[in-house]
Amino acid sequence: MKDGKYFKPAAEEYFIKDYLDDPYLYDCDDAACDSISEEHIFKYMQGANVSAMAEQDLYFGRWHNKKEVKSLTILGQHPDEIIPVKSGKRIDYFWIMESSEITKSLKEFNFSKFTYRKLAKHLQIKYTKSQN
Repeated sequence: MKDGKYFKPAAEEYFIKDYLDDPYLYDCDDAACDSISEEHIFKYMQGANVSAMAEQDLYFGRWHNKKEVKSLTILGQHPDEIIPVKSGKRIDYFWIMESSEITKSLKEFNFSKFTYRKLAKHLQIKYTKSQN
């Protein structure tokens, strides 16, 4: 974030990924874990330095259910901003949050043999499941 504005994430593939077609992402917290773990890995991968949070405590993700995204909390914090993004005929909801607490918590998390469930529990990722 610079001058109160978020910059465009560098990884264009992120917006191409279709969570509805990914057999490993069943719900909103899985998608949040996927995004956060990718950002964390990119941040600390030697020479990568392409991550949106390379110099900031910036986290973002995307999910197709507006009610679930609006109820999403990570370490008790709601996203700072939710932006609707048209993806084909569907509207997805891109969430953004800046949190040094998430960064601190990720540094304490053991990523060897981790699962999304373990990461969701560690980051206290919660949301209200929508009854579609």
